[in-house]
Amino acid sequence: MSISLVDDILAAAGQPVAGHTLSVKDMTQAVREGRVIAIYYWSNFGQGEASFGFATDFGLDGEGRVHPTYIVFPRSIPTDLRRSSSSDWEKTDDVFAAFGIDEVG
Repeated sequence: MSISLVDDILAAAGQPVAGHTLSVKDMTQAVREGRVIAIYYWSNFGQGEASFGFATDFGLDGEGRVHPTYIVFPRSIPTDLRRSSSSDWEKTDDVFAAFGIDEVG
């Protein structure tokens, strides 16, 4: 299901960039326009799981920059696609790669 959701979001909202490459001002605007998804990660005894969901806000790292767990699209994500994925990935980099973002650092 998540792979189909990824494809649908890409088709509707365009090729994204990693959120931490944006300024706080640009990220604020992107969230306001409905163009951001957040990546979630958790592990249990070394078994990591990652998923994503529509972002309604965002966090900053310790230095005041956009936290590196967001993906930003050039167009708004349609309302019917603003839902959470299942945990189909083992790490956050896998979610970025699913959206065509290979270099996250």
